Amino acid sequence: MNAVHSRSAPAIAAPARPATRESDTESTRLQALENQQQLAVQSLSIANNNDIVLRLF
Repeated sequence: MNAVHSRSAPAIAAPARPATRESDTESTRLQALENQQQLAVQSLSIANNNDIVLRLF
């Protein structure tokens, strides 16, 4: 009786999201744009609120 032994390579899971320089750069750019947008909205909100602007002067 011959037993056939099958050897399989161990399963190596691929990372869910490969960390590349390009994706890190794009992520940083997106975060910077989101921060700029948030600051712009806050600035407009302050500028449109006459009570706050008048208290500054």
